Amino acid sequence: MKRHLVGVVVTFLFTIPVAVHATPAPLTLTTTNAGYVAGAFTDSASLTGGNTPIGELTFHLYDPSNSLISTAFAPVAGDTNATVNIQLTALVSGTYTWDVSYTSSDSNNVNVAASPETFQVGTPTSTPEPSSLLLLGTGALGLFGPIRRKLLPHRK
Repeated sequence: MKRHLVGVVVTFLFTIPVAVHATPAPLTLTTTNAGYVAGAFTDSASLTGGNTPIGELTFHLYDPSNSLISTAFAPVAGDTNATVNIQLTALVSGTYTWDVSYTSSDSNNVNVAASPETFQVGTPTSTPEPSSLLLLGTGALGLFGPIRRKLLPHRK
């Protein structure tokens, strides 16, 4: 009697996780329309390209002495066009600068910054309002009456 041994082959399959890093897609960040109009500093930025970017645009405004005077934020979800208006009075004339950057919240895109954008703000001039001129005029007439009576002879 022959015995047959039946061999059992056990195969183990090992799965080794491999991290695949996607190359971030190129992003373009451009700024336009920097300026100061009617008491508001304004700037616009456009973020295009990338792989459905998610994150935040950060706008920094610097005065002529290069001191940071304000910061504004705009959310990003895909290609984004953002405009910010900051209500501040320009107390100093000179060259102001907007600095805009994108900070990515995902691994599909990289952080990017736009070239700084500069613009001129002239010396603020004050214009008197009409009611102030009216008040000044009626005050002058009120003073003129008594002076006129003293200088002119009385009529009888």
